[in-house]
Amino acid sequence: MAKKKNKSRLTKTDVNKICEMQLTIDAYEDYIDTLFVHSGQNTDIQNVCLLKGTAKDDEVQSIYANIQSLKDAAFLSKTKENE
Repeated sequence: MAKKKNKSRLTKTDVNKICEMQLTIDAYEDYIDTLFVHSGQNTDIQNVCLLKGTAKDDEVQSIYANIQSLKDAAFLSKTKENE
């Protein structure tokens, strides 16, 4: 008789967990991209922060608001210097 090989198989639970982790990673990548673009000097880009339904939504929204307030303060100080 041939000996059976013990193959490691992923269960449906394992696959679902991997998919959930990948979606979270993708959401975090989107957060980083959005915050990076928003913090740049390009003013032609629309100010949009997409929330993905993860645990970091509140934190990202707070960071986004802080970046916006810093940009507004920098713009005000520039306009005061030019006057």
